[in-house]
Amino acid sequence: MGFNAGVNMGIWVAVCALGTAVGAAAAALAMRGRTRWAVAGFMLAFTLGTAGDILSGRLSQTG
Repeated sequence: MGFNAGVNMGIWVAVCALGTAVGAAAAALAMRGRTRWAVAGFMLAFTLGTAGDILSGRLSQTG
């Protein structure tokens, strides 16, 4: 997959970037002692990362 991957790559970058932002916010919550919200944030970040792979079709590629 190169730089000219098109819309699928854009979807992957956007959704995974959102997941990264949520994960960073969850880490900040964890440091402040809000562990329940932090766990929910980490689960949402993981779900967004996986959704990015599914929506872009990256999970169907092998190798």
